[in-house]
Amino acid sequence: MAAVDHCLACGAPIDQPRRGRTRLFCGDTCRQRHHRARSRAVFALLTGGSTPPTKVSDLADPDLAVVATVTEAWTVAAKLARGAEAARPELAWRCRKAAEALDAALSRYFAPPVGPGDAPPP
Repeated sequence: MAAVDHCLACGAPIDQPRRGRTRLFCGDTCRQRHHRARSRAVFALLTGGSTPPTKVSDLADPDLAVVATVTEAWTVAAKLARGAEAARPELAWRCRKAAEALDAALSRYFAPPVGPGDAPPP
């Protein structure tokens, strides 16, 4: 993972520790804000701007089920990345590679367009 020197949510500078996991956010508030914004963006992209489901029974709609699955997949990618930090070397590289590949695929196919007029990838 590339070195991060600014918070992904607010852009504030981050002092990285010499050892341990690389920090992506300046605090828990920004981490949660980024997670919620990402989830809302995926949901809006997949449902054409609908509001998020409020009940589990709403997931009977196939589009909402896809949104829930994509959100869960991003959670799995994050868990794999965290697991790579603590795992034995024989497992760490596998966790890291799987997390990177899953995150790249999800970003490619489910990330919202960057700007107006941006076309989805082929």
